[in-house]
Amino acid sequence: MGRLMASGNYIGRWPLRNHACPHSMYSKGNYLKIYVVHGMFTCGKLEIGFGCVGGSSGVQMEDFIPPEPTWAPKERVHAFAEAIAKQVSLEVGDPIVPLVARLGGHIEYRDTPSNKYPESIIVREPNEFTIFLPTMTSVERDRFTIAHELGHLFLHFPVVRKKNPHCMMMATRWVDETNDSLKRTEWEANWFAAGLLMNAVKFREAFSSYDGDIPKIAALFAVSESAADVRKQALGL
Repeated sequence: MGRLMASGNYIGRWPLRNHACPHSMYSKGNYLKIYVVHGMFTCGKLEIGFGCVGGSSGVQMEDFIPPEPTWAPKERVHAFAEAIAKQVSLEVGDPIVPLVARLGGHIEYRDTPSNKYPESIIVREPNEFTIFLPTMTSVERDRFTIAHELGHLFLHFPVVRKKNPHCMMMATRWVDETNDSLKRTEWEANWFAAGLLMNAVKFREAFSSYDGDIPKIAALFAVSESAADVRKQALGL
């Protein structure tokens, strides 16, 4: 089913489970496909650049590789995430947990005091991954965190797997602040989450309809007020 290739233009496909029954068999031909064309990730007609090149380092399957940045500009990441949302029919305010199931992943909850990485993702294959969440955070924060971790899945796992064909990837929200590469992956995952959950056109429409009332806009998009405010600033509103 899901697979990645270390060479050629085809990077991977994420099989999507049936909408009505997330635990049913994968539907024939029901895939979200990601390609690389001339150094650009593509989803449908949309392209997103990345700055990494191939070359296996002989990493063993049991090793976890940290995410690697795409180095794509913020606007490209936002647009790519919006294209993903369209492909998987994720509408404004929709629950995101069913999407995780459709992509082949699952969610586990961890007690924050007892675990160093309560917000993280482990990706074994494109359609086999686990997102870890704390037990004491809000629904809105968890929703954004899930979207953030999906950003690592769609943006960074293909880059990692292209360089290390047999590896697994682990990404955490808490990274070494002296590591510019890991910091960049966190920014990119945040940009992806914003684009996935808050489509630019629909956000502008909501901003106009609600006269810039951030609490109402946040409630509409089912995100925190701080996330909505950051999106507003990114769109120059």
